[in-house]
Amino acid sequence: MYCVRKVTNDLYWVGANDHRLALFENCFPIPRGVSYNAYCLLDEKTVLFDTVDWSACRQLLENLAYVLDGRELDYLVVNHLEPDHAACIEEILLRHPKVKLISNEKAFMLMRQFGFHVDGHECIEVKEGDTVSFGKHTVTFVGAPMVHWPEAMVTLDVTDGVLFSADAFGSFGALNGHLFDDEIETLRTFDPYTLPKKLDEIHKIEHEADICKHEMMNKLTVEFIAPIEREDIIDLAQEIDDVTDAVEDVLIRVYMYNIKSIRAEALEFTQVIVNCCKTLKAALQELHNFKKSDTIHSKIIEVNHAEEVGDKLYLDAVHSLYLEEKDPILVMAWTETLDRLEKCCDNCEDVANVIESVIMKNT
Repeated sequence: MYCVRKVTNDLYWVGANDHRLALFENCFPIPRGVSYNAYCLLDEKTVLFDTVDWSACRQLLENLAYVLDGRELDYLVVNHLEPDHAACIEEILLRHPKVKLISNEKAFMLMRQFGFHVDGHECIEVKEGDTVSFGKHTVTFVGAPMVHWPEAMVTLDVTDGVLFSADAFGSFGALNGHLFDDEIETLRTFDPYTLPKKLDEIHKIEHEADICKHEMMNKLTVEFIAPIEREDIIDLAQEIDDVTDAVEDVLIRVYMYNIKSIRAEALEFTQVIVNCCKTLKAALQELHNFKKSDTIHSKIIEVNHAEEVGDKLYLDAVHSLYLEEKDPILVMAWTETLDRLEKCCDNCEDVANVIESVIMKNT
């Protein structure tokens, strides 16, 4: 199952998170896991920036296939040859035999020394200051030797100002669905002592949703002709209301069970839920024009897939909880909280299903 994140209009994160590895390079403890970061650019040409560790290769391939959506991969840019960046080079070459490789002289030397069969493909050797255009986007290359291998370089998309920085500016830790610094910082500063205030805030939001639902019901009683069947509008309103109730239920559990720190899996779950809600909002904004909309069906499918991602997250999170946690009270608390998080994903899918049903009835 793919799990990607849109970064800019035509750039996607297609990497993976690893919570199972205990030691990075069998040396460095990584209690917060590690991320393998690869990116796909969709321009006149398609470009993959780096690959991932072999253990996450299948995830990369699924992510890449989803983003490419039938298009061929034209270029693979290799910034760094450590396994967490480059282990899947040959698998990409096998699945995309026409792909062209872009890297520097020392990197190609290491590829051959490591046994990567790259010579049957077009290898474009670049040096510092060189540029390559993929259509709208132009990239330039900057050498970064010993950051932290001798062949390392970084790639700058001068069109959007995106820097693919190899190992520079990074740290150990799984992303858990979060790409941007302000997202990570917010989660790191989780403060259980502010929960009562946060609980009041989320209750106000849930109450506002209830008011909106009741106002809509009142309008339905006086409308002579509704845009779609009244029963469908009622179902849709109820399912949306269930989403807000489910989100509030998560915070209630965190408060009731006096949870003091947030598990990494829960952070990843919350990002899936946030993405689901954003996608549902976009779909609902298109509902009035569903017969001419080019995007509403893809939005429904996106929510369905996100719910499947949530199911897998739930299974892995509960498994990890019972494997690692020794405190029975925390096991109980997090079992219930993770169940509520999974319920949020289910409720989001229920909204998408009602939207799809409305479209089917009125097409």
